[in-house]
Amino acid sequence: MATSLQLAPEAQREDAETEFEVIAGHNMKLLEWSEGGTGDYRVPSFEVRYADGSTISPVQYCSHRIFAGRHRPDEGALTAGFQADLDDDEMSMASAADMPRVRSLGPRDARTTTLVVTLVDRFMKLFVDLVYTVCADSDVIVRKAVVRNIGRRRVVLNRFMSATIDMYASDHHLTHLSGAWAGERQVVTRKLVQGICYVESRRGQSSHQHNPFVAVSEGKPREESGEVYGFSLVYSGNFRIECDVAESQRLRINAGLHPANFRWQLLPGQTFETPEVMCVYSSEGMGGMSKELHEIIRRRLVRPQWRYHIPSVIVNSWEACYFDINEKSIIELATHARDVVPEDQAVMLVMDDGWFGARNNDTSSLGDWFVDKTKFPKGLRLLGEQLDDIGVHFGLWVEPEMVNVRSQLYRQHPDWCLQVPGRRRSEGRNQLVLDFSRDEVVEYILTRLTSILATVRIRYVKWDCNRSLSEVYSAALPPARQGETFYRHLRGVYRVFRELNERFPHILIESCSGGGGRFDPGMLFYSS
Repeated sequence: MATSLQLAPEAQREDAETEFEVIAGHNMKLLEWSEGGTGDYRVPSFEVRYADGSTISPVQYCSHRIFAGRHRPDEGALTAGFQADLDDDEMSMASAADMPRVRSLGPRDARTTTLVVTLVDRFMKLFVDLVYTVCADSDVIVRKAVVRNIGRRRVVLNRFMSATIDMYASDHHLTHLSGAWAGERQVVTRKLVQGICYVESRRGQSSHQHNPFVAVSEGKPREESGEVYGFSLVYSGNFRIECDVAESQRLRINAGLHPANFRWQLLPGQTFETPEVMCVYSSEGMGGMSKELHEIIRRRLVRPQWRYHIPSVIVNSWEACYFDINEKSIIELATHARDVVPEDQAVMLVMDDGWFGARNNDTSSLGDWFVDKTKFPKGLRLLGEQLDDIGVHFGLWVEPEMVNVRSQLYRQHPDWCLQVPGRRRSEGRNQLVLDFSRDEVVEYILTRLTSILATVRIRYVKWDCNRSLSEVYSAALPPARQGETFYRHLRGVYRVFRELNERFPHILIESCSGGGGRFDPGMLFYSS
């Protein structure tokens, strides 16, 4: 049987297989990266479509390199994410004023090392870099993948995961965190059997329903003993984590961007980079895995000035006043809060919905980020000074990703929403979603928020996001690029977070999404 399997001459020269591998076949191997259509019938790591219509892309080892520090993301990548190149001691002690100096340190932490393995489809001139970053003080590997098109023709990415992990599976169990609004993060465990199961979100958010995290344990998960592998995706949009058990009892785990509604046009000379996924191992059960993951998020993902920050006591105006707020009611609420909170504890008064546009209910003014002068005739600057005099910090609620049809912004720019022209659309919570894949939308939101944060003594921003994405279509993209809208939209949202953090490092941003609807490592990089 072995002699009947003949390799093409080029394959014989470039990819000499051992006799065992030829007999076993591609479907039996434990791989780091897998293409579809070449004999591996499990879910593949990636799928591309070439200009000739083919989707076969056999990649082979080309080269590798090892270096100190982390892999720098390409321009246009989603997020810097994992901060493995900064010294722990300097990071933990850095104040807001020190941040420009800390960021300039560069890849000097020798305890962090990166391996880049380059694969190539020589016929189509497509390169794939598998990136592995490790820290000497952590049992975590941070992985991502980068694809480079050095050919002369366009390539369409139909599927491109951040990491593939193959292992032997006998009695393995999957644990993930499911839920719903007001019932997030319910622990669900199931035995992995032959076939495919997955955890995913198609909502444009990591969602209340599923968090971009899974754990795989040998046997039923135990808290303090047993081998556990954890996988947490540093991403806040559509994701998929797949577990595929083959008939040979080999388990494949793929983690990365959800392939549904994803089509990326990769032109000659262009690069595409996936979000990172943190892969953690523990021999001390779920508790050990959880501690490792929490520690690397705290030390390497959360921004240094908030890493060990003790938060203020938060007093929010919503339940007390709803939309009926003004200077007098806010001052009274802050005064009562200061009276009841012990003097040695800081107090933060967060002025919630109703301070902007003509916002007296939830049907109008989202997008009009101008102070309502009927409620605050003197503006917010004086209000912030008054709160400081009382000894209370000032926080502000915003919902920048949404817009009401009854708003000045929508009347001026109806094409700035995610919607399919001429078709029915969903107004969840009386809202449409702004199209953050458009630079002009990002610039508008940055300009409006900056004008407030630069002139008012604000220490805290509650950034809300109260609905998932629907009718995801951008009027600014051609038909062939509509499959890029989800990804480009989130990249625009991340850009606003990133620039606000850089301009106002003293302001703590809380990410609220109907509660815990967008609580993931991607958001933890930018917000609390």
